[in-house]
Formats: sequence, structure tokens, C-alpha cells
Amino acid sequence: MKILTIDDDVTIQELFVTGLCSEGFDLTQAFTAKDGLEHALSQVFDCIILDNMLPDIAGISLCTMIRDKKIDTPIIALSVQTATDQKVAFLNAGADDYMEKPFTFS
Repeated sequence: MKILTIDDDVTIQELFVTGLCSEGFDLTQAFTAKDGLEHALSQVFDCIILDNMLPDIAGISLCTMIRDKKIDTPIIALSVQTATDQKVAFLNAGADDYMEKPFTFS
């Protein structure tokens, strides 16, 4: 399974490597929305894990951009924001699920 992670937090990206690669997933990492969009447009992924707090474009906006490009890859939104309206907004932008930071792989 190919997974694209889009998150500028090096610690979170290292956690993805440790947790996902050890389970046999093929991981592509992007640290900016721009790079994440380029990967999403040029490769086929089974899942995209997308942080909301990116340095160049908000993740919720990137989610909308990905959906506008007719990419239907499942998107898991990832954020420290726990407000219900933020979750609903991300889901309305096209995310398939919403996961809060911090998280565990169990």
C-alpha cells in the first residue's frame, strides 16, 4: 500500500516512517503543501495523510485542491485542532476521516 504523508513536522514524519514502514507500507513524504500536491498529481496513492498546519498552504485548502483535481484517494486529515467545526470543515473539503494529534499506532 502506497501512502503519501504531508506534514512539516519532522518528528511526526519520523513517527510515520517508524510506524508505517515497519508494517510494510510504501511511504512518500512531503513537508509542504506544494510538494504534497506535486506528488498527489504525479503518482497514485492508496491513502493521503494530510496535516492542516503547513508552512505554505493550509491543509484544508490543499484537501480542496486535491479534490478539485478529481483525485479520489482517501484523505485522512491530521491536526492538533480538536474543535468540531474544524473537523466538519475538513470533511466538507473532501477529507474521508479526521485524526487528532497526538496519536498512537495501536
